[in-house]
Amino acid sequence: MNYSESDHHKPALLEGPDNHFEIEDTHPPLLALPPEPAAPAKASEFQLFIVSVKLFFGISYLSLPNTFAQCGLVGGIVLFTTVIMVNAVTMLQILRVSETLKDVRSYSEVGERVLGRRGRQIVDVCILVKQIGTCVTYLYFVATQLDFIICEYLNRCIGNRIYTLALIVPVIVMSSLGTSYRFLSYLSIPSVFIAITGMVCIFYYAFDQMTLGKTSSEQLVIFDFWRTLGRIGLAMYLFDGTAIVINVWAEAGPLKQRYPSILMKAITFDLCLFVTFAVICYSVYREDTTPIFTMSLLPINAMVIFIFVCVCINALTSYPV
Repeated sequence: MNYSESDHHKPALLEGPDNHFEIEDTHPPLLALPPEPAAPAKASEFQLFIVSVKLFFGISYLSLPNTFAQCGLVGGIVLFTTVIMVNAVTMLQILRVSETLKDVRSYSEVGERVLGRRGRQIVDVCILVKQIGTCVTYLYFVATQLDFIICEYLNRCIGNRIYTLALIVPVIVMSSLGTSYRFLSYLSIPSVFIAITGMVCIFYYAFDQMTLGKTSSEQLVIFDFWRTLGRIGLAMYLFDGTAIVINVWAEAGPLKQRYPSILMKAITFDLCLFVTFAVICYSVYREDTTPIFTMSLLPINAMVIFIFVCVCINALTSYPV
C-alpha cells in the first residue's frame, strides 16, 4: 500500500471479506522541526578596526605634548615610534600563541594553558590591579576636568571628590549594558569620532591663539637623549589595552586570520594621530604645555568647554573603565 506523509492524518481503512469500517488514527500530527537558531553575528572588519583603535585611545595621549616638550620633536617621535613598534610585535606574538593553543578567549586562559591554574590566578590578579588603577585614574581625570571647568568658568570650586562619586553611577550602567567587544564597538565608533572631533577643535583653538599672539615663541627643543629615556614608562602606558587583543581576536569569527593585519592598521593610525597631535600642540604652546594638555587651553570659552566634553566622553568610554 502506498503511503505518504500527507495520508498520516487521514483515518485508517480496514478491509476484510465481510466488513468495511474505519479506525480513527489517534497518533499526534507530525511536528515540524524547530528552525535552527541563527548563528551569532560576527564583527565586521570596520568594527574590529575601531575597537583596536580604541584599545589605545584613552587619556594618555593628552600628556604627549608635554612629553615632546621634554624630549624634543625628534626625541618624542623616536620614543613613541619605537615603543609602539615593540608593543606591536608583542601583540602579534600574543595572537600567535593564542592561535597555537586553540580555543583561548582571554589573556587569563593563555596564562592557564601555559602555567596551569596558578598561572591563571597570577594573570587575573595582575590584570585586576592594573584595571582598577586605570579606572581610578580615568575617573579622577574626568572629575578633575569637570572641577576645572566649573571652577574657572562658573567660579564654583567644590573639589573633584563629589564629581568622582557622581561619575561612578554612569560607569556602572554602561558596564552592565554588554560584555562582548562586538557590542562595545557600537560604543567605540562614536567615542573615537568624538575624540577626534575634540582633537580637531584643539588644533583650531591652538592656531587661533597663536594667530592672536597669545602663545609662546621660545625656541623648540629638538632632542634630549636623557629625558627621552626617562619618558619610556609614560610611552608604555599608552598601551594599557594590549592584553585585550586576545578577546577581540576571539570574537573576530571568520576574520580571525585577517585580524593581525587589521590590528597593525589600527596601531599605525593611532601612531600617526598621536604624533600629529603632539607635534602641533607642542609647536604652538612649547614650554607652556601642561602635563595634561587640556589644562593649557586658557582662557576658557565655549570651544574649550566643548573640547573638555569630548575628552571626558572619550575617557568614560575607554575599555579599562
